[in-house]
Amino acid sequence: MSSFKESILSKDKSKNKLIENSLIVLIIGAIILIAASSFYKDKVDMTKNNQNNFDNSVEVVSRNNLADYDSDMEKKLASILSKIDGVGKVDVMITYISGNEIVPAYEVKESENSSIEKDSEGGTREVTQYDRETKVVYEDNNNGDKKPVILKNIYPEIKGVVVVAEGADKPGIKGKLIKAVEVLTGVPVHRIQILERAK
Repeated sequence: MSSFKESILSKDKSKNKLIENSLIVLIIGAIILIAASSFYKDKVDMTKNNQNNFDNSVEVVSRNNLADYDSDMEKKLASILSKIDGVGKVDVMITYISGNEIVPAYEVKESENSSIEKDSEGGTREVTQYDRETKVVYEDNNNGDKKPVILKNIYPEIKGVVVVAEGADKPGIKGKLIKAVEVLTGVPVHRIQILERAK
């Protein structure tokens, strides 16, 4: 009877030891996960800050470029339309479907790392790891600030054009204005509106 009791007590002790060891492993694993997640969070925060700086820079460049482009396009169009015979003073307004698209320069770093792993049963497998890091290229401007290097600035599609002109009440003049706007902007006739200027 006493050997039966000892075997039960010995099993309980081994179970307790197993539970203790499992708890220790879980605690160590939790500590490692917490440490790793704080490192990863810092890296993600740093990446988000860099992306926000880039977005703000591009937004300012984009807004300024579109406003300049819009104003310049309207002035050029008004200038050329006012030179048509029978047309007096001209004002032009152009609307766009969306904003312009800025394409920045990127520095791309790629790496490939291959290794052969052997398992306990004698099998092998090749593991290949690809890493790709992309960063926006910045340049210093005269103020000491950094701004992204822009490769392309794709201007938006024109949504519509309104022309307010003296002489637009005459059918022949109105037709010439419509044709000129269509040719200069590529906008279809149904998105061009010609109106007589108030006297």
